[in-house]
Amino acid sequence: MLPEIKHILYTTDLSPNAAYAFRYALRIARGQGAKITIMHVLPRIDPTLAVPIAAYMGEERFYRLWEERKEEVIQRIRERLRRFAEKELGEAPEVMEAVSEIRVVEGDPAAEILQEVDRGDYDMVVMGSHSKGLIPHAFLGDVVTKVLRRINKPVLVVPIPSGKLDLTFEEI
Repeated sequence: MLPEIKHILYTTDLSPNAAYAFRYALRIARGQGAKITIMHVLPRIDPTLAVPIAAYMGEERFYRLWEERKEEVIQRIRERLRRFAEKELGEAPEVMEAVSEIRVVEGDPAAEILQEVDRGDYDMVVMGSHSKGLIPHAFLGDVVTKVLRRINKPVLVVPIPSGKLDLTFEEI
């Protein structure tokens, strides 16, 4: 029996060409009738910077601003999705229905992705990978490599082309 794909975790670094990998997640979701959870990991604030800033601003204000920043990122992802759907597909409602949740968390990207996979009911993960090194596509990104070493679910790694694409999250 063929495996069913009902829930996809799509991870994004929000780089300009990240829309390229999202196309693959969306294509699979549409073909399988699956839902997509979009996940972005904000880097953790370096404590050597956070402590003095929080002391200067006031701890409560500092953490309130940090939470507002996370909310701003979620809103920006939603707006980019809407524009992506309109420009790419002309079907904004259908794309938005495929996206069941947008998660923005703070921490180490690989560790947070692995924790999310363990917590969630995902059938597969879709990740973009930027080429690094002298030989294109010979080396996967650091986050992708760390995730692949420890994950227990199927992962589609989409090589992200460099340069300007026909549609980028930057212009959306």
